Amino acid sequence: MKQVAMVGCEGPGRTVLLTALLRDCVERHGWGRRLRVSAFGILGGCGAPSPAEVEAARRAGLELQNLHCGPVSEMIDACQLIVAVSDFAADVVLETSGADGKPVVCLEDLVDPQTAGLLQKPCEPAELIEALAPEMPELLRKLIAA
Repeated sequence: MKQVAMVGCEGPGRTVLLTALLRDCVERHGWGRRLRVSAFGILGGCGAPSPAEVEAARRAGLELQNLHCGPVSEMIDACQLIVAVSDFAADVVLETSGADGKPVVCLEDLVDPQTAGLLQKPCEPAELIEALAPEMPELLRKLIAA
């Protein structure tokens, strides 16, 4: 099973929401037995999503139960692919010794430029989900190919 680490530093809620969106897409497209996506944080990115983020995910049909951002050091050795939520997170991950030789991709570079702009600023959880949900199948294809 290919292990994918979604890593963020802007707060755990955003990373957890993005992980839940990608996990949902993985399951809907039949990759659940071959691809596992986990949420991890660096700097201020560890922890659990806020109640507002959990509620927005619930309304969108996403499951956040037991999903939180652990420290990236817990998973970096076991993952085969690292998806950084932002350019800054990618830069920090690349400085981590466990990332040596592993592909590190930046989510901002893999999505539509307008959506990438949304990732670069604070926004409501529902707005983030609405913008990114349609892009998840294409993102999944790109990650499988990586």
